[in-house]
Formats: sequence, C-alpha cells, structure tokens
Amino acid sequence: MSADRSGWGSPGPTKIVALAALTALVVGISLVTARGDPAGPGQDAPAPQLEAVANARDGNEAEPASAPATPDVAESGTARVVPTDEDGVEDPGDSPPPPVVTEPAEVSIASGPRLVTEAAPAVFTLTRTGETGRALTVAVGVAESGSMLDGAAPEAVTFARGERTTTLSVAMADDDVVEATSRVAVTISPGEGYLVQEDAGSAAVFVADNDRRFLLPDLVSDAPTPWGEAEVVWWDGEEMLVLRFEGYVTNLGDGPLDLRGNPQLADPSDATSHEVWQRVRTSTGDWVSLTKPPVRYETADGHNHFHLMKVMEYSLWDETGTTQVAPGRKVGFCMLDVEPLPERHPAPGERGYEEEDIENCRANQPDADYLLMGVTEGWRDVYEGNLTFQWVDVSDLRPGHYRLAAQADPHDIVVESDETNNGVAISDVISVVPGHVAQPLAVATESDTAIDIVLAAETFGIPGPRYFRVVTAPANGTLNAAVGDWLSGTILWYTPDAGFSGYDLFEYEAFDPYSAYPRQAVRAVVAIRVGEADAPLGKPGDKAGGER
Repeated sequence: MSADRSGWGSPGPTKIVALAALTALVVGISLVTARGDPAGPGQDAPAPQLEAVANARDGNEAEPASAPATPDVAESGTARVVPTDEDGVEDPGDSPPPPVVTEPAEVSIASGPRLVTEAAPAVFTLTRTGETGRALTVAVGVAESGSMLDGAAPEAVTFARGERTTTLSVAMADDDVVEATSRVAVTISPGEGYLVQEDAGSAAVFVADNDRRFLLPDLVSDAPTPWGEAEVVWWDGEEMLVLRFEGYVTNLGDGPLDLRGNPQLADPSDATSHEVWQRVRTSTGDWVSLTKPPVRYETADGHNHFHLMKVMEYSLWDETGTTQVAPGRKVGFCMLDVEPLPERHPAPGERGYEEEDIENCRANQPDADYLLMGVTEGWRDVYEGNLTFQWVDVSDLRPGHYRLAAQADPHDIVVESDETNNGVAISDVISVVPGHVAQPLAVATESDTAIDIVLAAETFGIPGPRYFRVVTAPANGTLNAAVGDWLSGTILWYTPDAGFSGYDLFEYEAFDPYSAYPRQAVRAVVAIRVGEADAPLGKPGDKAGGER
C-alpha cells in the first residue's frame, strides 16, 4: 500500500467522525465571522470554538460549556446568527429605545391690553418654544403697586399638552373708591424643564380706577407727504439715496396725549424705567396717570433731546400700494401742537403744547429731571421733511414708482380710545426713484447668421445719461462688445458659433455713469433663438443650448 503523504494512515471510524466534526465547525466559524461575529478579522476566535476545534483535532468529543449561537441557514446558503441567552432566543425588538434628549423650552410673557379698568382681569400671554408633547408648569411671581388685587395672586400657569401659548389672568377687584392707577407686573421664575427667554421674562398691565370716565387721545395714521425728489445724503459715515417726506402725529380723540415727569432712566437698557407718565383727563376734570411709555434722550439723529420712542413707523410700498418694498423705520418724536384740524375734529382743544411749553423736549439737557410733551385733541404735530430720519433709504431699490406710507403707534405704546385706526396709511402721491432699468429681449436668427440686437431701457425720473454694458457673455456666440464695456448706443452685433443651432443668451444692464444708485444695476436677459431650435433655454454661462 502506498504511503499516505498527508501524514494520515487509513482513516478509522474515530478519525472519520473527528474529521466531519472539524469540517462542520470550521464552516460554522467561517459563517459566523462572515455575518459579523464579534471575533472579526485579525481577532482570536471565541474560547469555546477553539476548544471544540482542538477536541476534534485530537479525536475527542467536544463538550461546549454553553449553547453556542446557532447559524440559521437560508435556502441561499447564507447564515444568520440568532443570539440566545438563558431564556432562549432574544427578540431584537425587545431592546429599549435610546433615550430622547429634549432641549428645555424657552418661555416668554407679554401683556394683553396694557391698560384695563378695575373689575376686569389683567391678562398675560405666555409662549413656549420647542416640543409641546407634554404639559409644562411655569412658576410666576405677581407684584402690584396698589391694592386692587382680588384675592391671592396666581403662582404658576400650566401649558396643556399640545399648547404653544397659554394665558394667565390676574383678577382685579371692583369698588367705589376713587384711587390711583395700579401696575400689575408678572415675572417668570426659572424652573424644571424650561428657561426664561432673555428680555421677555416679565410684562406689566396698568389697572385704572373705573369710577371716572377717561377722555383718551386717539392717534390716527396720516399718510406722509413726499418732500421733493430723491437726494443723496451722508449720515453716520455712509452715503445713501433717500426719499424725504413730511410726517405727522395726529390726535383725533376726546382728550390730549399728555406725557410728563422725570425722564431719567433707572436702567439704561429699559426705556420705561423712568417716571414719565401718560396722563389722561377725566370727566370730573382731574388727571390720572395711566402708563409709562418708552422715552429716551436721543442723539443719533442730531436732535439731542427726549423722544417718545417708536410712536411712528414709515415704509415704502410699490406703485399699486399692495406690497411693501422697503421695511418700516420706527421713529421717535418730541411732540407738540403745530396744526389744528377743525375739518377733522368736532371741537379741537385749546393749544396746550407749544414750543415754549415743552422747552424743545429739554434739548441739550440729558440730565433734565422734568419733561413735558404732547398733542392736544384736534391737533397734529408735523415733522418736516428736512429733518434727519424723515426719509426712506432707497439706495438698493430698482428705479421706479413707489408710495410712501406711515403707521401711528404700531406697538400700542400709547393708551388710546380706538386702537383699530392705526393701520398703514399709504400716500396718494407717487414717489420716484430715478434711474434706468434694462428690459428683457427675445430675438431670432438663422444658423451661421449674425443679427443686430437693439438694447432697451425704461427711464424713471430725471437721471443722468443712459449707458449699457454687457454683464455675462453668450455661451454659443460672440458679441461686438466685451463684458464690462460701456455702450452709449443701443445696438449690439451677435454672431452665433459656426454650426450652432439652439438657444443662446446673455445679460446686460442700463446705468447712469454719474450716479452710484442703485448700488446694483438691474440686469436683463437677451434670449436668442438660433436656427430651428427646440432645445430648452438655458441660463447665462450654460454651454448646452442646442446642437453643433
């Protein structure tokens, strides 16, 4: 019998069994490794498996210490390892989901009506950010300057599940005692699961006695009057093109808008931390202090006196008056009586706020301890267009026709008899931003055939001379002018590339070389159809616009 070169003699029954066991274990180990067993490439096999291999090699029976992972072999021959534990097969779905980390909510508070009368509650609105899938209780503190609270003040408010906002009502008592106006302030206290939003953690409502009738002012929105043509101004280190206008603070109420008191701020960051009160005259002839609106000494506009802050807002709208095109600018005023309005008020009051009365809102006296300003019923203050900030910046607007607009008391800082007539009032007079606007064009030519293109622009107002320049070159042809060249004429010569058929295009703009405005000239597209083109029109710079 020839020698067995493998080193094995004729295999007996024991060796056959051992060889079969070894083969099965090696295949099993390979499948386990291929399917992601923790013993990956380059790592040692688990101890029970090594022991089984050794036993098979030595002809011994393997006695595993514990039940191994069992390969689940599909018809395709691939194995799936099902982990087991002492209780049997573990369902992967039984594993708990990873914990969800939620950011704490930010809670803010705002007052409802800033003034109520006794017997009516002081109402506040709280808003939270973030998820709303659970209820949230927020701690609050309530402070009142008088003695009008009806019972104990609330100490917390709860957002129900799914609520983004909730309200807090502080009950006020009703009595027959004539008393001064009270101030109810609510402050959010920090707590579990939420943060207090910066600069929005407190709010206040004023509560007035209801045993007298108040003769309140009523500010109405009057449209501004355009003041000449657009002009260039230099302000705060910047040059800009502006539209000037005349603005108004108009009082058509039953009583005056009266502000007086010490304007010095206890907190420079809080424009209401002074003792300047809005006072109202009552039906019994006396005066009641109602609220403290924002008042500040301002120097940014060069007026250098005290202003009632943000009492007006100016904006610019399109020619139709339907779309706002420039954001509103909030403006403060030093208010006085300038024009009576007998045609708009049944009985204008006697002029009570003349320039000598208000001392120009204590101009150049930032440390003044007394301030008076106001507008009598049936009168209006007039801010002429030559004053600083009586303008709208139009430096970046395309030339065209626009309308100026104004809104009185947009943030309800003044207590009025009617808050519904403070909408935006749009001027009937057109305001013009001067300049030239290039017009879009569409032309056609045959393949390998040049064409004249007549450039066009719409002119608004009385700007300087009109020039054109190419901004982006065509991708599939050439022009007789390079990008950036100034063109005093209107004709460009376009030549398509040899053999090209399709759509080509380029951009151009019109401008006044003697004006820096608009800061970015308006671009227009010239679309060129070359030959029998049916390809879609591309965009400037596209090479794919047809065939060659």
